[in-house]
Amino acid sequence: MLPLLDEKQKRIYLATEVEGLGYGGLKAVHELTRVSQTTISRGKKELREGTIEHNRIRKHGGGWKPIVQKYGTIQKEIERIIGNNTRGNPEKVIVPDVQCLLN
Repeated sequence: MLPLLDEKQKRIYLATEVEGLGYGGLKAVHELTRVSQTTISRGKKELREGTIEHNRIRKHGGGWKPIVQKYGTIQKEIERIIGNNTRGNPEKVIVPDVQCLLN
């Protein structure tokens, strides 16, 4: 059921389950669902205070963007920097070209 709920619905639902379980319920629900105890506690607080925001739901895809999406050429740049110096046999000692270091 949890994958079908948005973050607010999930938080409120898990908070009601914790309340129903009583002592130790928070830890049990956290261990079962792997949802943060802080998130569940926030849901409990919202239920207790009646401060549930009805219109605010985080948009899908929010949060940190993958680095390759943010910096499209990062893989090529890393390849350019490390070149062939670090690949292959890790025991092989490679002496860098001095001219390469100066550029």
